[in-house]
Amino acid sequence: RLRLGSRVGLGALERAGDNYQRALALDPAYVPAALALAEVELSLLDSTRLRRARDAVRRTVGSVSSAPGHLLLAWGRMERAAGSLRVAATAFERYLATGGSRALGLLEVARTRLALGQSVGDAPYYEGAALDDPEAVPQYRADLEVVAPDSILREFDTMRGQRRAAFLHRFWTDRDHYELRPEGERLREHYRRLLFARAHFPLTISRRFYGPQDAFRSGNAEVDDRGVIYIRQGTPAQRIRPFVFRAMPNESWRYERPEG
Repeated sequence: RLRLGSRVGLGALERAGDNYQRALALDPAYVPAALALAEVELSLLDSTRLRRARDAVRRTVGSVSSAPGHLLLAWGRMERAAGSLRVAATAFERYLATGGSRALGLLEVARTRLALGQSVGDAPYYEGAALDDPEAVPQYRADLEVVAPDSILREFDTMRGQRRAAFLHRFWTDRDHYELRPEGERLREHYRRLLFARAHFPLTISRRFYGPQDAFRSGNAEVDDRGVIYIRQGTPAQRIRPFVFRAMPNESWRYERPEG
């Protein structure tokens, strides 16, 4: 009705999530159901469902004598998405202690600590970036995509090992200097914005709709266009949400910058 796009397939995912929850109600220690539940609910981006599913996965972690690494990783991601960052950090530290992928564990610890505004997140971020892990490197790139131009991404793709870590350090430090921030602050602000945008501006449809008057087409599959702008520009000074008869829902954001 609002021409926002189709929800094809999402109903099936919701029903699958409900069935995984029923399985865990029968046996909270059934790890395969907890892993599948986490994967489905993280893809749906529905905060109400997410918190309920998080509680189920939390019970599974408490029900098994020794939680496997992949369960701890899923649990940590659920806790972070639901807003429990300190619990998520504990889950990722436990994942690292089990001997899971070091690069992935370091990235998840860094994402969580940085979103909390903690400078101790810097070290694991750059340490993990220096490890040529085939699963972690694409995730570093994905976190960078929304704020970096194509030229930076192409350069990132050529980097290996310590050169990748140095490249990322230079990228974020340059932005600290440009915005007159203390070193490391822009990186922490980036992960705070990412978390906020995912919580408040999730793309809860399965495809985007663009009309002929839509000049900006981000194509981002995780957050809507407000989320993209928020991650790039931060909190607007003014946010106006007018109701205009026969017009699609719309917002106007105003940013006041020192340079005008």
